[in-house]
Amino acid sequence: MTTTAPILHFEQLDVLHPTEKVFKLWKRAHLITFCFVVAELFKADGDNTLLLFRRLRDQMSKRGAMILVIESAGTFSFVKPKKVGGQKQWIYCILDRLLLERNSEGVSTWECVAKSDSEWFRLEKGLDYPLKLNNMRYFYRLYRRKQ
Repeated sequence: MTTTAPILHFEQLDVLHPTEKVFKLWKRAHLITFCFVVAELFKADGDNTLLLFRRLRDQMSKRGAMILVIESAGTFSFVKPKKVGGQKQWIYCILDRLLLERNSEGVSTWECVAKSDSEWFRLEKGLDYPLKLNNMRYFYRLYRRKQ
């Protein structure tokens, strides 16, 4: 049985101001991950963060493509972007509404295939590490392109 190794591509860039090169990469992507950065993006520029996820929703056109978001479920994941009415909301609620939005034909092109609003990562008792580590609560969402 022959297996093919995945092709990995990493870019370091300002994701809130993507270039045409980045748009082309998104079209071919199978998986884009956001691990503990979405709250910071909303804090830096909430409106452009909303635009980022709209662009991902619309430009990741490969059927089965996925977006994975893992973020702290603390109070800094409770944000207030102007374009969603200026009220504080949980990031996962904003992303669910935005990514699962129905198009003009009344169909959503994305689905949420795995999610949790609150999970705990707890350190093993007696763990010895040179830096102080803490237990943490987080949420996750895995969205998949349907069409």
